[in-house]
Amino acid sequence: MAYRSSKKRFRLRNQKLGADKAQGALSSVLNRYGIAKEIREHRLLIHWDKVVGTRVAAHTTPDALDKGMLWVRVDNSSWMHQLSFLTAEIITKANELCGEEIVKSLRFHLGRGTSMKTDALSAAARIRRPLAKERPLPMPAVGFRLDSIIDEASGIEDAELRDAIVDIRRRLNM
Repeated sequence: MAYRSSKKRFRLRNQKLGADKAQGALSSVLNRYGIAKEIREHRLLIHWDKVVGTRVAAHTTPDALDKGMLWVRVDNSSWMHQLSFLTAEIITKANELCGEEIVKSLRFHLGRGTSMKTDALSAAARIRRPLAKERPLPMPAVGFRLDSIIDEASGIEDAELRDAIVDIRRRLNM
């Protein structure tokens, strides 16, 4: 019985290590191609109700994010006036959700907006940023590096997941 328990703990620990390695690999890819910040910005636009609460979110819509300034569309001037008192709190909560200081200031403007939950793709398009520079893909891993990638992934029990991770790491040489 004790053997089974320790075997289960060993398996759970290895699964956690595998998940940590996958998370690290994903973070590395996102950072390498410069899209980690964009994903955090998109999270802010999609989860706006977690920043301001459902009641306020029903009357506001994050409209755009441009160089640290978050533009928020507000239903009417009464809401705009009330939210002006909560600016610092909204900025703090928004940055907590993003995991870094993305929002530096807020600007409110009038007009009915659409719900971010139903308009996720256009929300991402409203994050204003300079055009990305084209980056060449790295050379695929070969030889010792490829063997190392295969060896590291060998602890993953799910064959389909293991093959997918090996293929991605091979192609990106990471």
